[in-house]
Amino acid sequence: MRPARVPGVLSFPTTALTDLPRPHELPGTLDGQPAVLRYGFSAAAFVLALWGRFALIGLLPPTGYPFLTFFPAVLVTAYCAGLGPGLLASAASVVAAWYWFVTPTASFDLAVPDLIALVFFAAILVVDCVVLHLLRRAMARVAASRLALAEGEQRLRQVLDGLQVNAWLLDPAGRVVEVNRVPLATAGQRREHVLGRPWSDSVGWAGDAAARARARALVDRAAAGETVREDVRAGEATLDLQLEPLRDGEGRVVALVAGAVDVSERVRAVGALRDSEERFRLVADNLPQLAWMAEPDGAITWYNQRWYDYTGTTFEQMQGWGWKSVHHPDHLEQVTAKFVAHLAAGEVWEDTFPMRGKDGSWRWFLSRALPLKDAEGRVLRWFGTNTDVTEQRAIEQSLREADRQKDIFLATLAHELRNPLAPIRSAGEIVRLSTHGDERLARAAQIIERQSAQLARLVDDLLDLSRIRSGRMSLRLEDVDLHDAIEGTVETWLPQLQAAGQHLLIEVPPGPLPVRLDVARAIQCMGNVLHNASKFSPPGSRIALEVARVDGWARVTVRDPGQGMPADLVPRVFDLFVQESHSGLAGHTGLGIGLALTRHLVEMHGGAVRARSPGRGQGSEVELDWPLSAPAG
Repeated sequence: MRPARVPGVLSFPTTALTDLPRPHELPGTLDGQPAVLRYGFSAAAFVLALWGRFALIGLLPPTGYPFLTFFPAVLVTAYCAGLGPGLLASAASVVAAWYWFVTPTASFDLAVPDLIALVFFAAILVVDCVVLHLLRRAMARVAASRLALAEGEQRLRQVLDGLQVNAWLLDPAGRVVEVNRVPLATAGQRREHVLGRPWSDSVGWAGDAAARARARALVDRAAAGETVREDVRAGEATLDLQLEPLRDGEGRVVALVAGAVDVSERVRAVGALRDSEERFRLVADNLPQLAWMAEPDGAITWYNQRWYDYTGTTFEQMQGWGWKSVHHPDHLEQVTAKFVAHLAAGEVWEDTFPMRGKDGSWRWFLSRALPLKDAEGRVLRWFGTNTDVTEQRAIEQSLREADRQKDIFLATLAHELRNPLAPIRSAGEIVRLSTHGDERLARAAQIIERQSAQLARLVDDLLDLSRIRSGRMSLRLEDVDLHDAIEGTVETWLPQLQAAGQHLLIEVPPGPLPVRLDVARAIQCMGNVLHNASKFSPPGSRIALEVARVDGWARVTVRDPGQGMPADLVPRVFDLFVQESHSGLAGHTGLGIGLALTRHLVEMHGGAVRARSPGRGQGSEVELDWPLSAPAG
């Protein structure tokens, strides 16, 4: 079935290209055949014509009118075999007529009247050959044009069928003139069942009366000269439809081109995005923080509702960089400079500053902005929040003040406790000298001396703690050999370990260990660790003090077989006031200051401390790393 044609508009024939002759292959001809065959055909046609003329001698005069059979032979040859074979047949026919059928026969002698007739005969044959040749060329051009038109139409058909869109060609009344394969496949229809039918009956809305009426209304608008574009429903699909009128040279609408793209996924995606945005807005507006989004250059394009509720502003007032109007002028320049620097670097921004509320009061906000980046690391936008920290800041200030008061109290306490220590120790010394063999007085003197020494150590720790927290702790550094500090430590603490019935095992490497230390503070640090090891180890224990070179460090390790530490205490053992619930053995107690002071003092030297313990009852190990210095010279 051929589609109906719209005047002035291309329609697609159903003729296959294989049914069309090639330009050099006219029907019933020898075009494209070898020359031998074509000229052989010419000779055969001449021989047949000659035989026919002899066969007709009984009906025709033996001479004169010799041309009856030669004309068909030349004409057939010129058409079937071409100009050259036709001229060959013409020449042979003239020669044969001259020799056999012009008086005298069997001779080439010729009278003038016969010569004229013979020339006239030859001219007619040549003219016939030329005319047929020109006719053949015209027919070849027609065939070539027809083939080119068919090929163009078929390529256009292939292009249309290759498009992943719905395409129709309609007449002004809305009947389908042509359609590509996509709507046919979608509707499960065949082309011949669609062509010539109303467009509204041939697509996915055919079963929906309201949709069909709307389709007819769209056709009427397009037929009136309007370009129509709308999203329409076709069954379960949504189509982005456009109807375009085609006009002839006089401006009359002669056809309509309908194109439609299935945008169902896009519509669903847009709907999902809209739902997602609504959910985001719902969540964002109910956040306890103020929230906002900004472009890569920092211009803010969105605020949540809490922002407007707090500031009492509108988006028109706040968009771009309008947020500056609610910032405290004393902080604005610094806040803006930091924000701009982080925008340029594409780094997370965080700052704390006051912002004015709609009631005119100022509250402090902790503000953060995160950059949202694409796969190549370019910032697409910023998402920021402002969290009200006014109460937290007040609490922190109160805690800092309480901490300051505590430091003052500890410093005052240490100084006040230090004052009676000298008289107590002097009284203890007097008692010891006045015993005169009285064992009770001797024991009392020992108790006074031991406890006053413990109290003096605690007071010194409190004073050092006060100096560290107030930043008044200083070191008197000098280049020394660590062996000297080790010797001083042993000399100071060995009597205490011996008094506790404990043994000290010392292992130091040969050769100097050059370090830059405040020797007194280094002895204090290593002594604190030894004191701690002694305090948590029973009598008879062997406490080891080992020194080794380790990658540019002089590492002092104190190892004891005492009660050890639980796993949760190990990472906190150097924190201030941290100690076991039962601190030490045999009544040895403390404030949890000594190891904290040790860490601060070692770190002031550029060193580090570590503690280890396999667990309760399995002993402990503390390492102090002192940085080695380059030997002089």
